[in-house]
Amino acid sequence: MTTVPPVAVLVTLPDETESFEVAWKGGKVSSTGNASVPQVSPFRFRPGDGG
Repeated sequence: MTTVPPVAVLVTLPDETESFEVAWKGGKVSSTGNASVPQVSPFRFRPGDGG
């Protein structure tokens, strides 16, 4: 499997039209086929978790 180290993730919040970049710290991702688009889901930061 071929992998690449992304630099950033482009984020668009719900009900928004403008996006912003966030540094990618999740390691390498596959660059083969549809696997090159990592799937993410909504998350919530808790106080003190660094978010």
